[in-house]
Amino acid sequence: MKWTIPLSDIAYGPDELRAVEKVITSGWLTMGPLTDKFEAAIAKHLGAKHAILVSSGTAALHMALVSLGIGPGDEVLVPSMTFVASANSIRHCGANPVFADIESPEFPLLDLRDAASRLTPRTKALMLVPYAGLPPRMEEVHEFCRRHRLQLIEDAAHALGGSHHGRALGTFGALGCFSFFSNKNLATGEGGLVVTNNATLARRLRLLRSHGMTATTWQRHNAKSLGYDVVALGHNYRPTEITAALGLVQLSRLTALQEARAKAAALYRDAFRGDDRVVMPAGDPEGVPSHHIFPILLPNSRLRDRVRQALLEAGVQVSHHYPPVHTFSAYRAQFRTARLPNTELFARRELTLPMHPNLKPRHVQIVTDAVKRGLKHA
Repeated sequence: MKWTIPLSDIAYGPDELRAVEKVITSGWLTMGPLTDKFEAAIAKHLGAKHAILVSSGTAALHMALVSLGIGPGDEVLVPSMTFVASANSIRHCGANPVFADIESPEFPLLDLRDAASRLTPRTKALMLVPYAGLPPRMEEVHEFCRRHRLQLIEDAAHALGGSHHGRALGTFGALGCFSFFSNKNLATGEGGLVVTNNATLARRLRLLRSHGMTATTWQRHNAKSLGYDVVALGHNYRPTEITAALGLVQLSRLTALQEARAKAAALYRDAFRGDDRVVMPAGDPEGVPSHHIFPILLPNSRLRDRVRQALLEAGVQVSHHYPPVHTFSAYRAQFRTARLPNTELFARRELTLPMHPNLKPRHVQIVTDAVKRGLKHA
């Protein structure tokens, strides 16, 4: 279907096209010099010491957990209000996700008090999810992890461009994981990143990325050597040079892309200000959101569905972020007794409006008018 206003949209131009053409004509498509260049550039941008480019955000999460030694019998605290990859990556390590509630529908980030009630001697880590790119209260998160001796992993798939007290989201924990999927703030189609300030973890991650091999294909090509060792049970999570090339161009434009998202978010907030029927969730006011998506809460699921229909009739693509992970078929049996009232209330009321750098004021006007029509006729 051709949408008048799509939910997300890539902001590509001639520079991205030229970058891809240059990779293809070079004859070197797999992880190589552009990967190294992009890793250095984005590490500098984020203020991290090490950045490891991988094939997806899910790969980044899995590698992060493995690098920390998370395995069978371990437990990892994680919100259920997240994309399923957060929990799947934990299970792929043989560990168990322990779902904690969100603080409230208005502040849809992990509730540390609820998380504390779910701690056991098997709890090894907390996977923090800055949902929609909303900044958590990072000092409280840090103190929680310090007090309970937990490793902090940031699932920062939504968070690129967000910060807290001037520090980039995704750089507070032992490891931060980003996604470069097509709808992300920096889009390469597929791709992910792990960042860390720990040199030992960085070396481990680079081994895990490519079968535990001590030399990459590019390194062997340049050294004209066939020799390498395999020192770990690694994976094939290598990126392509096309991913890195697109990443470099997108990174050079990220500030402008973020400004465009922020302007669209401000227009939404202005349009809905004073209407108690439309709640716009927020994070810590001392942080800067990434504006990855724009969720709103309607009074109940009936009104939410009416508004959704009005938007569809206007040619506006909308979505739902997210069905709680513990309600999916693959999780329901194990978590049948899970009590996550705020998560479930949020899911019943949430609707995701379009958010991307190509939104213009006239597009936001069409969206907000349709929301108001849906509420008027409800």
